[in-house]
Amino acid sequence: MQKRKRERRTVRKIIRIGEKTESKETVKSGSKLTKSLEENIKILEDKFKNDGTVIFRRFQNRYLPKAKCCIVFIEGMIDFKHINRQIIEPIMEQDLTNLSLSFNLLEDIKEKVLPVNDVEESGDLEKILQSICYGNTAFLIDGHDTALLVESKGWEIRAIT
Repeated sequence: MQKRKRERRTVRKIIRIGEKTESKETVKSGSKLTKSLEENIKILEDKFKNDGTVIFRRFQNRYLPKAKCCIVFIEGMIDFKHINRQIIEPIMEQDLTNLSLSFNLLEDIKEKVLPVNDVEESGDLEKILQSICYGNTAFLIDGHDTALLVESKGWEIRAIT
């Protein structure tokens, strides 16, 4: 019963953000991420403060501890195995020290580390929120004012009663 209530709450939030209604959850047009991972997490936590299904998973690269990362997704709308295999493990396990010398670490991670087909880069807060609500995963890294939006939809099939 409680799981069903949580799923309904998620659907209402998707509709509310998708329709751009005038509510406390509406994002100002043109709002952007900052280069601080902690500030970006705080912004997203504030937007999803009443939704217990939104998960913030922090981690870092084992070879480059300054590469602090966070993924944001909605529980029940994503495939956990896909996220672990395609996002978390490659970033935690691959040696990013050579990539960190490049101009854009996030672009290099997108092109050289993540083994996924559908990845989009965006710094627009409204687009990031919508993507999360539609079942994608947002990947944030400290020092970058854009996020990678990774296709990760995959929810359990359940009978309709």
